[in-house]
Amino acid sequence: DNASGDGTDRAARRFTADPRVRFYGFSQYMGLADNWRRAMDLCEGEFVKLVCADDLIHPTALSKQAAVLRNDPSVSVVASRRHLIDAEGYVLARSSGLHQLAGRHTAADVARQIVTFGINPIGEPASAMFRRSDYEAVGGWDAERVFNMDIDLFLRLLGRGDLYGLKESLAAFRVW
Repeated sequence: DNASGDGTDRAARRFTADPRVRFYGFSQYMGLADNWRRAMDLCEGEFVKLVCADDLIHPTALSKQAAVLRNDPSVSVVASRRHLIDAEGYVLARSSGLHQLAGRHTAADVARQIVTFGINPIGEPASAMFRRSDYEAVGGWDAERVFNMDIDLFLRLLGRGDLYGLKESLAAFRVW
């Protein structure tokens, strides 16, 4: 919890009886890059996924994405499509992202999509999962690239292996 005042800490603490859940709260607001880096520093698992405060993931997202990484060490990023939702959770667009990137693709394939369409074709962090060891090896989120931190990291991770794009939507990105 990035020093929010909306009761997030109380709501999140309800789940800490589950030994798989840990809660961390920051007493002072941290900027986006520092918040994302600190969240990743606290991760202990082999695979990691950053889900921002207002985004959602499907109940099977973790197991489906972890299975790809576990079964194929040559994949460094697994991503899914995602729905775009509004502030109330109404679906604005279904199954967005991964334009022509379903299945296995190289960093060059992803870079070609970035240049062709001028967008992040993988999607926001909630859409992707990767190995913590790869994240650490490439230096993590780059605070100098706040507006494109996600695709910057994904491209550096793809220097260590391929992208595997899942056709189904396993996340939702909230558009404000």
